[in-house]
Amino acid sequence: MKITRLSVERPVTTIMFMLALIILGAVSLTKLTVDLYPKLTFPIAMVATSYEGAAPKEVENLVTKPIEEVMGTVPGVTNIQSNSARGASQVIVEFDYGTDMDFAALDMREKLDQIRDFLPEDANSPRVLKIDPAAFPVMWLTVGGEDVVEMKRTAEEKIKPALERVNGVASVNIVGGKTREVQVQVDPFRLQQYGLSINQVVQAIQSENIAASAGSVRKGEQDLLLRIDNQFSDIEEIKNINIALPRGGSVKVSDIAEVKDTFKEQTQVSYQNGNPSVTLEILKQTDANTVQVSSKIKKALAGIQPELPEGIEVKEIFDQAQFINQAINNMNTNIILGGIISLLVLYAFLGSFRNTFVIGLATPIAIIGTFTMLYFADQTLNILTLGGLALGVGMMVDSGIVVLESIYRYRQNGYDKLEAAKQGTEEVGMAVIASALTTVAVFLPIVFVEGIASMIFKPMALAVSFSLLASLVVAVTLIPMLSSRLIHKVEAPAEDGSFNVNNRVARSLGRLSRHYSRVLKWSLGHRKTVILGTTAMLILSLALVPVIGAEFIPEMDQGMIVVNVELATGSQLAETEKVVRQIEQMALEIPEIELISSSIGSPGGFSIGQVATTEIAQMFLKLTPLSERERGAKDVAAQIRNQVQDIPGADISVDTMDSSAAGNAAPLQVSIRGDDLNTLEELAGIIAEEVRKVPGAVEVETSFGDGRPELQLNVDRERASFYGISTAEVISAVRA
Repeated sequence: MKITRLSVERPVTTIMFMLALIILGAVSLTKLTVDLYPKLTFPIAMVATSYEGAAPKEVENLVTKPIEEVMGTVPGVTNIQSNSARGASQVIVEFDYGTDMDFAALDMREKLDQIRDFLPEDANSPRVLKIDPAAFPVMWLTVGGEDVVEMKRTAEEKIKPALERVNGVASVNIVGGKTREVQVQVDPFRLQQYGLSINQVVQAIQSENIAASAGSVRKGEQDLLLRIDNQFSDIEEIKNINIALPRGGSVKVSDIAEVKDTFKEQTQVSYQNGNPSVTLEILKQTDANTVQVSSKIKKALAGIQPELPEGIEVKEIFDQAQFINQAINNMNTNIILGGIISLLVLYAFLGSFRNTFVIGLATPIAIIGTFTMLYFADQTLNILTLGGLALGVGMMVDSGIVVLESIYRYRQNGYDKLEAAKQGTEEVGMAVIASALTTVAVFLPIVFVEGIASMIFKPMALAVSFSLLASLVVAVTLIPMLSSRLIHKVEAPAEDGSFNVNNRVARSLGRLSRHYSRVLKWSLGHRKTVILGTTAMLILSLALVPVIGAEFIPEMDQGMIVVNVELATGSQLAETEKVVRQIEQMALEIPEIELISSSIGSPGGFSIGQVATTEIAQMFLKLTPLSERERGAKDVAAQIRNQVQDIPGADISVDTMDSSAAGNAAPLQVSIRGDDLNTLEELAGIIAEEVRKVPGAVEVETSFGDGRPELQLNVDRERASFYGISTAEVISAVRA
C-alpha cells in the first residue's frame, strides 16, 4: 500500500498531516452546535385565524371551511385537519416528506389571498405557520414579588426588552399580572335624559383621542411636517370632553359617566408556589441554538438584576438547555470512560505500554477527524451523533489492533522496524479496509431512507460511518508510522505461538482455549443437538419481543410535570383558581417538588391561534435534581394523578414534560371521520368508554368539548323597522 509506505518513510509529513487534521477537527468542534436531537423539519403547516366573538359553528362555516377547501388545492398535500373554537380557527395541513416547506408556505399564502375577500370583515387575516419543534418555548421564567402591578410593570419595561435584545431570542410572552385601564362607566338613565346613545359617547371619546399627520407647512426654504397629537395624558381630559346634544348645546362626559383609572378585568392570572407572579415564555429564533440562547439569556438576567426594584425576584421554571447539557455531558462521560476502559483492556492483553500508547494516540485523532466530517455534513452534537460516535469508538480500535499485531509479529520474525511496519500493514491492509467498509455499508444506506426515520437515524449513521472511515485512515497511516518509531524491543514468541501478553493473562487465555477446545469437539460430535438448541434459542428470543415492547424514542426524566386543568365551559376565573389552589396545596406536600408555576386562563406553551378562556389552567411542577430524589418524574406524576382524581367538577390531566420529537402528544390516538357531528360525538363516547376499560389506560379524552353557554338576542324586524332601527344598529348598541 503506497499510502502506508509514504507514511512510514516520511514521518514528518505524516505528523504534519495529523496535526492539520487535529486543528481542523478542533475548529469544527467549536463550530458544531449542541442540541438534544437532530434538526427536525416536519412537513406540516398551520393556518391560524382569529374571529373575535364568533361561536364555533360560525367559525367553522365562515372561516374554517373556506380555508380547508382552498388548502386542498395546494400541491403535495396529504392530509388536512381543522379545529374550530370560539373566536379561533386552526387548519393543519400535512405534506409529503421531502417537501420544501418554504415553497409550500408560499403556495399556501397565494391560495389564501384568493379567498381573503370572502372571509368575514371582523376576522383577522389568516397566518401561515410552519410547525417547527424549535418554535416551542425554550425557557420559562417567573417574576415574583409583593406588588402584582410592580411585577407586571417590571416585566414589561425592563425584563422583556432586555431579553428580546438577546441574539437568538424571537419573542417573550408575558402571562399574568394586572393591566392598567381607564374605564368610562356611563349612567344609562342620564344618557336617556340627554337623548344620547352609547355610540355617540364612544365616538366623541374616539374623535378626541387621536394623533395623526395633517400634511406639511412651508417655512421659508423648508417643508415642515404637520402633526396633530391630541392623545389623552390624564383622566381629567376625558372627563371634560364635550358631547353635542341632539337639540343643541353640549354635556361633559363627567356629567353622564364616571371615569376611573383602574385595572382591566383579569382573564389570566399566574402564581408561583401559591403567590401571585408574572410568567415569561421565551421563544428562540428558528435557526438559533437552544444552548447558546439559554446561556445568553442567563447573562442578560444577571446584568439587569441590580436594576430590578427591591423585592422583585426572577426564578427559572424550565430551561430546555439544562436538560440538553445534562444529556450531552453524560454521553461525553460515557465516551471518555469507554475509551479509558478499552485502553486498560488493551494494556492487559498487549502487555506493553508503547503498544498501548500507539493505539491510545490513534483513537482520539480519529474521533477529532470525525468532528470535521460531521461539520461539513451540517450535523449537530446531539444524542444520536454522539451515540453513533460512542458506537464507533469500539470499532475504531479494531482496525488499529489488527495492524499493530501484524507489525509486531513481523518484528518477532526478525524484520527491522521500517520493513515490519510496511509488510505488516500490507499483509492485513485489504482485510482491514474490507472490514471497515463492510460496517459502513450497513449504516450508510440509512442516509437514503426517506421520512422521519431519515431525520432521526441519519445523524447516527453518518457518525458511525465517518468514525470508521477516520479510524481506517489512521490505521493505515499513523499506526504504521508510530510502530516503526516506538516498537524497539521485541520478545521472542512463545512456544505455542501465543500473543505477547503478560503471564497472568496468558494463563487465563490458555485455560479458556482448553475449555473452548473441549466445547468445540463436543459440538462437532453432537451436531443435531447444537442445531436444535440454536433453533430453540431463536424461537425463544422471538417470543420475548412482545414482552420487551417497542417505542420510537424513549421518554426521559426532565424533572418537569405538567398539569392541565379544565372546568365546565363558561366557568369564571375564580372557580378555576379554587381548583388550582387545591392542587397546589397537594403538590407542595410532595418532597420532590421544588417550584410550582400556575397560569390560569391561559392555554400555555405553544398556543398559536388558541383563545385564552377562564375555565382552563396549566401548572408546571419543577422537581428537584434527579440525584437528590429517589423517585422518577413518572412516579411523582402518578401520585399527583391519584390525588387530584377526586376533585369534583374539573377535568385534570397530569403528565411529565417531554422534549422528544413526539412531544407531549398522546401515545395512542383514534380518529373517527364522518359528516354528522352528533353521530361522531356518540361514537367517540362509546370508544372512549371501551378504551377506559383497558388496563393501563389513563386520561382517555375526546376532542369534543362542551358547548359554551350563550344568550341569544332575536331582533323583531317589524318593530325595529317601526322605530327606524336596523339589526346592525342593535348589534352595535349591544356591543357598546
